[in-house]
Amino acid sequence: KIGVWWDFENCNVPYGIDAHRVGLNIVSGLRSSGFKGPVSISGYGDMLQLSRSVQESLSATGIRLHHVPSGGKESESSDRALLMDLILWTIENPPPAHLFLISGDRDFSTALHKLRMRNYNVLLACPAGAYISPSLLGAASRVWYWNSLVRG
Repeated sequence: KIGVWWDFENCNVPYGIDAHRVGLNIVSGLRSSGFKGPVSISGYGDMLQLSRSVQESLSATGIRLHHVPSGGKESESSDRALLMDLILWTIENPPPAHLFLISGDRDFSTALHKLRMRNYNVLLACPAGAYISPSLLGAASRVWYWNSLVRG
């Protein structure tokens, strides 16, 4: 089983990408790298950052979007929501299972390292051209650049 958690505030849908293809390209990247099994994709962030048509396209292709308003004093609320759902998923899906985080946020490093030590296979897609914490990269057994993965 493969659970995908997408931080769309850190890894947005690039300009010129058909939003209908995002989920398909994520799954295609997994399959071409040898990862098999059912895939579930959840996206987290302020949905006001996404146009209505992008929201509808992502939802229509099976991506579950979780609206977490940005701003205010709870600037990390999107990260907390994603992490909470990821941890709950691990309770229902013991190893062997694949956790695929799409984010460049180093705040996830500790949790990913602990899950890897519990025999989860941790996968990561991160933004190209941005500084990515070595501790975040070190938690993953396989890393993609988001812009390449999402383009297919």
